[in-house]
Amino acid sequence: MNQEKGYTEAERERFNDTFLKDGTWVWPEKVPEWAGGAAAQEEFYTALREAWTTSSDPRKKMLVAQHSGPEVWNRLLGDENEMVRAAVALAGDESVHRVLATDSSQLVREYVADYCSPLVLRCMADHETDANILYHIAQRKDRPAQSILVARCWNQPEFLKKIVPLLSQAEKDHLLTHEAPEVRLRVGEYGNRRQARTVMEDRDIPETQKMFVEDRLQEFEDIAQALTPLPLERQMEVSL
Repeated sequence: MNQEKGYTEAERERFNDTFLKDGTWVWPEKVPEWAGGAAAQEEFYTALREAWTTSSDPRKKMLVAQHSGPEVWNRLLGDENEMVRAAVALAGDESVHRVLATDSSQLVREYVADYCSPLVLRCMADHETDANILYHIAQRKDRPAQSILVARCWNQPEFLKKIVPLLSQAEKDHLLTHEAPEVRLRVGEYGNRRQARTVMEDRDIPETQKMFVEDRLQEFEDIAQALTPLPLERQMEVSL
């Protein structure tokens, strides 16, 4: 499987037909006949995984990560290339995510935040410091993780404003008690009908800043009115 050996031109061409498509490495979906066909499947893929796991080409390592399991993932966890580790984060399981949750690369940790289990996600919410990754955690809409984020970032009103649209109704309710008027205003702009009303009644928020909250509340009122059944007399008038 290693093209660096002394292959003949014919062997190179056969190799390229199997592993290269338009100049890009690909993982063969079946064993080629020159390698023994279906009867040699276990031997072929074992050799391929070993060759590509130890390759100097990060593209091969990324591919083998996507088509392997824990044994290969664990060997690639410490790879110097962040794209390889990101590929492991994309394909890996919870044990892999636990390790990569504290990786030095922001990209790798973003992948972990996007694909890890709720348990790992909540651990990340409790210790992660990068604002972009914290936003990725909020995007998962896991209520316990969001609760941790709101508590940890209580003194960061700008970040809280940013994640308000992603938060559960319970966390929005919590933020209605925040000391920063701009945070409460944001809840009114993205909250439910009751939350919008609460913000409209908030005397510490200037009326001139409540325009979007007022519009949102009006939308709720219009929807409620549209869904209210007409009185029988009115229904008869409409039908005539």
